[in-house]
Amino acid sequence: MIASNSPRGLRAIALFKAVKVLMVFIAALMLCSMMASDVHAVAIWVVDLLHLHPDWRFTQVILEKAAGVTNANIWFIIGTGFGYTVIRGAEAYGLWRGLRWAEWFTLSSGGLYIPLELHSMSHGITWVNVGALLLSIAITGYVGWVLYHSRRRRRVEEGTG
Repeated sequence: MIASNSPRGLRAIALFKAVKVLMVFIAALMLCSMMASDVHAVAIWVVDLLHLHPDWRFTQVILEKAAGVTNANIWFIIGTGFGYTVIRGAEAYGLWRGLRWAEWFTLSSGGLYIPLELHSMSHGITWVNVGALLLSIAITGYVGWVLYHSRRRRRVEEGTG
């Protein structure tokens, strides 16, 4: 069922999700171009570009992880990224068009993220994971509210509520 006009909040969520899809798609394309590259050399270039101090633990971890990356790892990440763009792109389209399945998909997938974000906070609270948790709660709560009120409205229109 296509709603005559999707609520502005759902369109804002759709736009947010579409931006994330675009970012993941671009990142996957960039990884495709790295297939023939030395990932460790690219990591060194990024560390230099960002002026990260070579003695910082964070910098050392990045360089160590980059040294162990294989083409199979890159293909897995690329495939996962493209799969994400298809699924989340369809979700963004559905939300923009006011399709009920997209609302339910957003509600259920957003609800799955909340416990994961709470778990990540058990390892340390940062502004990023607090922001991600609050955003997930806000999106999930809003979509749940939209679904609840659309169901109530349908029942009143049918005369059963």
